[in-house]
Amino acid sequence: MGWGESSTVDIADGYDYWQGAHDPDPRDEWLPGFPGHGTRISGAIAGFMPKASGNPFYGVAPGVTIVPYRVTDSVIIDHVKKYVSRAIREAVADGCSIVNISLGALVGSSELADALDFAYEHGVIVVCAAGQVWGEVIYPGRYNRCVTMGGVGPNFKPWVKGARGQYVDLCGPADVIRRLKAEPLPPGKAAKTLYPTPDGDGTSYATATCSGVAALWLAWHGVDTLKARYAATGLWQIPKAFKMLARQTATPGAWPPADAGNYGSGVLNAARLLAMPLPVDGSMQKAKAAADMFDSSD
Repeated sequence: MGWGESSTVDIADGYDYWQGAHDPDPRDEWLPGFPGHGTRISGAIAGFMPKASGNPFYGVAPGVTIVPYRVTDSVIIDHVKKYVSRAIREAVADGCSIVNISLGALVGSSELADALDFAYEHGVIVVCAAGQVWGEVIYPGRYNRCVTMGGVGPNFKPWVKGARGQYVDLCGPADVIRRLKAEPLPPGKAAKTLYPTPDGDGTSYATATCSGVAALWLAWHGVDTLKARYAATGLWQIPKAFKMLARQTATPGAWPPADAGNYGSGVLNAARLLAMPLPVDGSMQKAKAAADMFDSSD
């Protein structure tokens, strides 16, 4: 079977940890499980179809480069945490600035936590899904040093299936999502079809939204400029500054004040975030290690 291609996806720099050296190509082979999930999430981040049927379709950061690392056959990753950990480290080594994890495990691991620490220390923003169905926030979203995304639907109302609690940092769109239709395609072809109705849901999409906003924020300030600004005290200040400013500029959601602690700082607001000045080098406090006790100031 051949695989499709897209101008926004850098296949050459990606890798398939699920099949390894046997087949290093990271593209989806449409096997049983959750085929097309990565494609749909990539479209939510980087999609760019001005002539899409109905109305133009854009991801949050249209055209931004996606480097795919295939790690699993499922959105549940308890059986492949070592692959996820390796993929995070490889993304850092490959020069990626953001890691999107629209997946989750019910149990954490030291290897996974160490990978988050590695990314944080190297100035990489890691965005994780809070999850759904189980009620509790999943890993790696339960760790410090990442941005954990809960979900809202229309009118900023909490998405009823979404995980909630103290580990949620922010919320983003997780219901009634207009999304790309993932399908197996011949070589050289890119997906250009949308699902007929906006029926996508899941904190995976909230995560994609945050990753897209992170890409806009990095482009707005300039990655090299940010690295130069924070080199003296530590590149960890890049993910720290993004998360801190995103939380400061969030929009309140439509939940009772007494329930606000379960949905983080509110709903991600890209426009307000981009307007915020950057913190001064050395003015921020490093978050506790990923696997340390919950850091409420992270």
